[in-house]
Amino acid sequence: LMLRRPPRSTPSNSSAASDVYKRQNCGYSILWMAKAIRDSGTDECSVIIGIEKDSQKVKIVREFIELTRFSYFTKVFESDVYELLNTMVDLIDIVLIDICTIRDLQCIKTIYQKLKPGGLLITYNIFKLPKNYVDKLFKEIHNSRKWVTTIIATKSGLSISIKK
Repeated sequence: LMLRRPPRSTPSNSSAASDVYKRQNCGYSILWMAKAIRDSGTDECSVIIGIEKDSQKVKIVREFIELTRFSYFTKVFESDVYELLNTMVDLIDIVLIDICTIRDLQCIKTIYQKLKPGGLLITYNIFKLPKNYVDKLFKEIHNSRKWVTTIIATKSGLSISIKK
């Protein structure tokens, strides 16, 4: 998982966070999710899975997770999102994904199957996609039999969908 711009502050050790951002521009979304889970007190019963295709980014994110001490409930895999989802047995509570990183809408359909009822699908960078792909994505996530969805018109676009 990856965010395109740095947050205003960092979860821990701001110089390390800035260095990671400058080097590879990766790791922030998983760290913010980990911080939120730890701050909520649910870290002992949670598992966060991060996925990167690039081995260098995997290495950097893993190092950053160690620095922030989230490694006991956070795992990062070098994989394709679609392939990793297909190997997962347990249902998922939340998926946060850069929509530009998936191959096709079949991945969204697979995420739907892997989400618990009431689970969240949060996608970002929607408006960076070609218009025909955005139209197909909107058609899928606005399917009222499957999802309750809102689109937030940020610069790059964000959707939040709840599985029915």
